[in-house]
Amino acid sequence: MAINLTGRVYDDQGSAVSGAAVRLFDASVDPFTDLSGTVADTTTNAYGKWSFTALTEGSGIYAVRITSGGQVQWVSGDGKVQYADINLASSLTLTSPTIASPAISGGTLHDAAVHIDGGSLVLPQGSGYAATAEGQIGWDSTSNRITVGSGSVTKRFEAIAAWGTVNGSTLAVLSGYGIASVSKASTGVYTVTWATAFASTAYGVLLTPVNTNERSAWLPATAKTTTGCQVQFKDGSGIDADVAQFSVLVLGV
Repeated sequence: MAINLTGRVYDDQGSAVSGAAVRLFDASVDPFTDLSGTVADTTTNAYGKWSFTALTEGSGIYAVRITSGGQVQWVSGDGKVQYADINLASSLTLTSPTIASPAISGGTLHDAAVHIDGGSLVLPQGSGYAATAEGQIGWDSTSNRITVGSGSVTKRFEAIAAWGTVNGSTLAVLSGYGIASVSKASTGVYTVTWATAFASTAYGVLLTPVNTNERSAWLPATAKTTTGCQVQFKDGSGIDADVAQFSVLVLGV
């Protein structure tokens, strides 16, 4: 960030001092003993005014020496100076000029200190996230899911891709998401078609049957494809049996 410095010099009678020599020092170098910290020189105008503009050099901590005749006046960074006005020579935003993202190592981010105000959070992509002692989170581009490598294990976060409740008699989807249709293959066997095809058949199907005799049993989903699967129910004697209703919950991508 660039800054402007300005001031005025008056004599004991309050008259403007013209032609006084004004030298600006980088106060990171002691200007009383070392002149190598000189940044710029100027003189006061007819109104006693001096100024330095667009300062970006050095440490950003400055000292000013004003010389007029045999008198010298210092304005130092730790001096008692009253600023009536501070003028920024240029603005600094997160987009202009471009600021390189700093690396944070060993620090603590407090929940009240960091906000994500954009439309989304972009995670790093990788073909697999191994278990690490530090832990890492990212988007696994191989399995298309959020994966966390934590300690000695790698954990995957599966999305609920489809769910719904189906009338076993009318085959109507009473409520739900991601289920396009349900048809009956045979007694106790139903074919469920997904509204959106899966990337693979590596998804899980959870079933909850509801039957009038309350003795229903069910088998794992069979004939799985990327577009659908079959679910099968049996009565308490192990015979295929229709159900009044059943619920479906699908995990996967």
